[in-house]
Amino acid sequence: MRLIRTPSRLYRLLALAEMVTWTLLLLGILLKYAPQVTEVGVRIGGSLHGFVFLSYLVVTVLVAVDQRWSLGRLAMGLGSAFVPYLTVPFERWAHRKGMLGDSWRSRARTPRARSRRRWSPSRRAARCSPA
Repeated sequence: MRLIRTPSRLYRLLALAEMVTWTLLLLGILLKYAPQVTEVGVRIGGSLHGFVFLSYLVVTVLVAVDQRWSLGRLAMGLGSAFVPYLTVPFERWAHRKGMLGDSWRSRARTPRARSRRRWSPSRRAARCSPA
């Protein structure tokens, strides 16, 4: 999928989705309490926002580990999810600072060569036996 091919695209997508679902939740709350029309907006908006919110937190940790963010920057990324409408400004700031790469580092690594040593019961017994 092209949208999640790079950390930058995935993070931007979830930052925008978090902002949109927060707006849907606020509209649902407004419809529930102002004219007291219906609760459906809160149920739908709340469910969507909850899913996207948790997804944003998971992707923030994933991107932070992959892109080697400091703990302070990780805390700022996670904290941006708790302040309404801060995910998009944080994503833009992170993009300007070069914190969101154009490729996943974990995919760019070459696989390590397998060890030639194989485990065998006799080798373990030899190491564990008193000499």
